[in-house]
Amino acid sequence: MIKSVLLVWVICVLLQLSSIASSEAQVTPKQKWLQERYDQVVMISDDRVAQSEGDYLIDLPIREKADSNYVFFVSAKIPVEMFTKQESFYPAIKEFILIIPDWKIDQKVAKDDKKGAVTLKPATANWYYLIRRNGSSIQTDSLYIAADNKQPQLAYAAVKAPEGMLKFYRSEYYGSVCCPRDPMRDLLKEDVPFIRDFENKNNVTIIGTYRQPLGKEGEHAVYYTLPNLTTKQRLAFILDKRWQWILNAKLKDLNFKPQIFTPRLVPFIKTGFTAMTIIPYEK
Repeated sequence: MIKSVLLVWVICVLLQLSSIASSEAQVTPKQKWLQERYDQVVMISDDRVAQSEGDYLIDLPIREKADSNYVFFVSAKIPVEMFTKQESFYPAIKEFILIIPDWKIDQKVAKDDKKGAVTLKPATANWYYLIRRNGSSIQTDSLYIAADNKQPQLAYAAVKAPEGMLKFYRSEYYGSVCCPRDPMRDLLKEDVPFIRDFENKNNVTIIGTYRQPLGKEGEHAVYYTLPNLTTKQRLAFILDKRWQWILNAKLKDLNFKPQIFTPRLVPFIKTGFTAMTIIPYEK
């Protein structure tokens, strides 16, 4: 009886080894764009992501340069299709590489563990996507590698806002008080009531809102930096403010497609006509 059990166990192990050997051979033809090493890789992990009904906030300040290449390792479970939208995921970046683990393998291993099945550590398996964006034209090339010794080496970046830059999560722009008058100025009076309502609902205090003059006829921008909110609260603010900043929103039948939001960066102007100043929300 013991010999029979041992024989079954050996067969199971051999089958697992055969399966791993097979998976290690799963390498699609290597693309010319894939390098053996990437430095300054940006890790998009669960602790830097919030999600609400299909919308995501990736809470990482990236200095976006159209002529630079970027590499992102996405350990958070975000659908890859979300990253190909020009208007949402770091919109100024024209070309980037996504590295996404094969979640199906991880799910299978977790399922086998729950069943108490005999499992061995599977080979590392990642999807690699090269995404090029030019306005409405988006080109995507993909590559799948399931082999420990075939993966590029990765060195990760320490992501933080550069000195002299203002990080913000929401901005609004108001045009002239006349000649002609910007109709969006009608929404200025709603800002403070919106802030108070959001604070009461979420038991938070909104601080770090800046106003920047842009013209002699009252043109200005407003930046919401939300420094003391969590990533989840910041996403809630972004979504609520998006609805509030629509003229006659209650009279319109609007539906927004799910998208990725990211913080943005602008030079922090301290002096001169366009100097940024704090908007005090007095109680």
